[in-house]
Amino acid sequence: MTSWIPLLLLETITFILGHFLLNGIRWQFMQRLVLTGFWLYLMVLFFLCFRPSFGDPFLIFRSFHNVPVNIRPTLNFRIDTLENIMLTIPAGAFFALILQRLNLVEAGLLSMIPGILIESGQFMADYFFQIERIVDINDILTNWLGCMIGFFIVSSIIWMNPKPWQRLAIN
Repeated sequence: MTSWIPLLLLETITFILGHFLLNGIRWQFMQRLVLTGFWLYLMVLFFLCFRPSFGDPFLIFRSFHNVPVNIRPTLNFRIDTLENIMLTIPAGAFFALILQRLNLVEAGLLSMIPGILIESGQFMADYFFQIERIVDINDILTNWLGCMIGFFIVSSIIWMNPKPWQRLAIN
């Protein structure tokens, strides 16, 4: 039962911070709509990444303080690779919508953050609460790729016709 604590804490904190962010600042309607979408996306993302799981018993990982860890890229490359890419495409799309002045290098660096935060959060949650998640370098790489794909798609759409999208930007 304690394995659900990290998810409940993350969801509660995200809900409260999102509520104050959305209601504490005067946003235009479209900005509020995009931020609400991002907030809901984070709630779903945290549920998918931090709910207790039972790892695949057929995979062989190293263990660091009883937390299964894969530090070798492309080891155990499976269908969840595509799932991780699809999981973070919306994050890249939101980055492109909200922060429209990002260049490619900034987008690449920003796209590394979700994967690193998810995997380090899973490590800490598994270390302290045994949520049975596997910390995997491949997840960081595929999360980065998903963010970059979402960023490229949306920024390409914005580049073709920037005028209607400018009111969504926060920067």
